[in-house]
Amino acid sequence: MILFTGKVPPGQNFTTENEAIASALKNRFHAIKEHVFNVYYYGILSYEDVSQRKHTTTFCLYIGDITTSNPPSLNICPEFNRMD
Repeated sequence: MILFTGKVPPGQNFTTENEAIASALKNRFHAIKEHVFNVYYYGILSYEDVSQRKHTTTFCLYIGDITTSNPPSLNICPEFNRMD
């Protein structure tokens, strides 16, 4: 399930806090708690630096054990994290 795709203009903020995401997570709470359903945040950031050189950063995070911390911890995936 993809919850967001798009572009964020320079100088603007981005948040994943919206009702569609909250509803999707609430509906799957038991499965997430039992580790049957995992939640990953995967993203690609493309930008130009002040010298107009293009860069791409990819990242992958996943929600950890939701019963041990509030809010749940975000953990770094063992793969798909790269900066150039």
